[in-house]
Amino acid sequence: MMRLLRDLRLLNLNCREATRLVSDALDRNLRVFEQAGLSAHLALCKNCRHFRSNLKFLEELIDAADLVSFSVSTDALPPEAKSRIGRGIDQLTRTSGDASGGGGGQITGSD
Repeated sequence: MMRLLRDLRLLNLNCREATRLVSDALDRNLRVFEQAGLSAHLALCKNCRHFRSNLKFLEELIDAADLVSFSVSTDALPPEAKSRIGRGIDQLTRTSGDASGGGGGQITGSD
């Protein structure tokens, strides 16, 4: 009985609930009442349709980026760049009160 009431409530979503379901739909199949409620909400709400469109676009960009191999290695950095980055990290850790010791300003080629 409680599940039926919860499922019927899904037929009248607010924007926060609808955007959560739009996001959830990327990761899992929505239940019948979730899909019905989301469809009804999207039919009436231009802002949530825009949110769904933007989210789908971002998903496509991420999928396209997965096809491209991104490899960042500190081996490609000149020694002076590694040293400059290490000094910057040390300076940041000292000013933030980090007690981890910082690492001595060394950037190594190991990833």
